[in-house]
Amino acid sequence: MPRSTLTIACLLVGLTLPPPLALAQTPSTQARSSRPARTPGAASASGRFDRTRLVEITKVVEAAVTRKELPGAVVAVGTEAGVAWQTTVGQRMLQPAPEPMTADTIFDAASLTKVVATTTAVMMLVEQGKLRLTDRVAVHLPGFEKYGKRDITIRHLMTHTSGLRPDREFNP
Repeated sequence: MPRSTLTIACLLVGLTLPPPLALAQTPSTQARSSRPARTPGAASASGRFDRTRLVEITKVVEAAVTRKELPGAVVAVGTEAGVAWQTTVGQRMLQPAPEPMTADTIFDAASLTKVVATTTAVMMLVEQGKLRLTDRVAVHLPGFEKYGKRDITIRHLMTHTSGLRPDREFNP
């Protein structure tokens, strides 16, 4: 399962949890810590969820780590009051030396943003007839055609086939 799909799957599972049923905590296994989150405004006893469903989310992530689809993850479940439960699984870094995942790890969420927001927005514009996937990007973004990018289309950008550099270094 691709990383972005796993992220979306965890997000959707978290969003489909029923109203709170039982305070959840799972036992620790493989570089994982689970605990009620200490988020201001999050109720401890009132932030209750079905423990078995939370354990299932954790198992999905652990299985992906085992299959080496991702080194690790932070899973958080909450309500409008804040984060009520979270767990960390796997490693936040593999090289030069492995480091356990921590709840404060900063993730590059560009892939998630593309799936959740950009794809939805682009397809709404396609549906409204305001752009086509075969349009050259420069039609909508004048100046984009510079430096040999004249033939890149919206479809190329959406499917990562534009030939553009895939990532930029993140230095907070």
